Amino acid sequence: EYQVLLIMTTATKTEKPILFNTEMIQAILDGRKTQTRRVIKADEKGHVCRDGTCIELDKEHGLVWNPYAGSPKRIYPDPEEYCPYGYPGNELWVRENFYFPSILDHGKPSNVSEDVAVYYEAGLEMQPGSEKHGRKRPSIHMPRWASRIQLTVEDIRVERVQEISEEDALAEGIERTDWEYSCAPYRNYNHDHMKAGQNCSTARYSFMTLWDF
Repeated sequence: EYQVLLIMTTATKTEKPILFNTEMIQAILDGRKTQTRRVIKADEKGHVCRDGTCIELDKEHGLVWNPYAGSPKRIYPDPEEYCPYGYPGNELWVRENFYFPSILDHGKPSNVSEDVAVYYEAGLEMQPGSEKHGRKRPSIHMPRWASRIQLTVEDIRVERVQEISEEDALAEGIERTDWEYSCAPYRNYNHDHMKAGQNCSTARYSFMTLWDF
């Protein structure tokens, strides 16, 4: 399985939306997350096509070649051209789970005016259903004006998911435990809470549980 790696910085060019779950939103707000990985979408032959040009992922190098060329000559097209989030310098506005005041529970987010209060699930101290906000809205329905986080793409590359390094796993926002001398100092995302005996010994292993989360 291959994925597109985006190396991000909080901070312009073309804007595109990007979704994160609540745990990763919190990691961004805490300054722990500066990278994100997304699966490359290929056809049944393993080819990725754009504007009539198709490429094939190279299992050894994570690079590509043109399967429809007249000869087996290798080409190395820029992976940015095949990334749905664009090029370095492009801005991404983040969609996350959110709430509007309860009086608007039956309205569509797209019909809500920009002067309405927005509550965000990440960092929210109030409980859902309180007097100050209504039902939770999925991140996919967040309008542009309600987004509080913008990211700028710094770099894009293609790599296999299994090749992530310990350093890059930490840059994905992996959560550390509170136990300074623990032999398993990283969160296991297959469990709801961090508990002794359930955590991960490396950030790479923690990322594996996050990827399957």
